[in-house]
Amino acid sequence: METKFVLITDSHLLAGNSKLHNIPIKEVHKIIVAEIKEIEHEIDFILHTGDISDNGSQESYFTAVEIFSALAKPVYWIAGNHDNLKAITGFKMNQTSTAVNPLPIMELLSFC
Repeated sequence: METKFVLITDSHLLAGNSKLHNIPIKEVHKIIVAEIKEIEHEIDFILHTGDISDNGSQESYFTAVEIFSALAKPVYWIAGNHDNLKAITGFKMNQTSTAVNPLPIMELLSFC
């Protein structure tokens, strides 16, 4: 059986609607997710290979979950040098909103 997935890398998301180098990065990623949704029935999962966040802030991971929660397939990610493992771990543990629950959407892959 063949496994098909979409690869995303270096999103460099920020909190809310902040711009990165004058680029509306959140809106760009909403377009990317909309494109993925069109082929989602053909894939098994989405793999993000690092730098979901640009600054490692907890708020940037809220933005990521807001964006990627539109996908039905699982999203797995590997931390990059801009990602903050303490922030994302704290984000998962301290999440109180029922509107966006990151646990089924994003799973951190770690390799020892």
